[in-house]
Amino acid sequence: MPANVEDYVKHCGIEFGALAKPLYIQLGIGEDLAFHWQLDADAISRLKIRGLLTDREARKAEQRLVDAVERRFVIGRRSNA
Repeated sequence: MPANVEDYVKHCGIEFGALAKPLYIQLGIGEDLAFHWQLDADAISRLKIRGLLTDREARKAEQRLVDAVERRFVIGRRSNA
């Protein structure tokens, strides 16, 4: 397991979909910290399943979510340094 969340996301990625583990478990962070990201991930999955997002649109939205997670931890780490 990588040493921090940023390394984990870069090397292992985040799994999305109805059967994926919750983000706080995948990232090893507090449930409260991942709460809104989980809502976003669930919404992407729901819209894809209902046919309101194409596979391509869903992948793009998932990548934006991964980018948001990475930004949070990179910016947070820099401000604490």
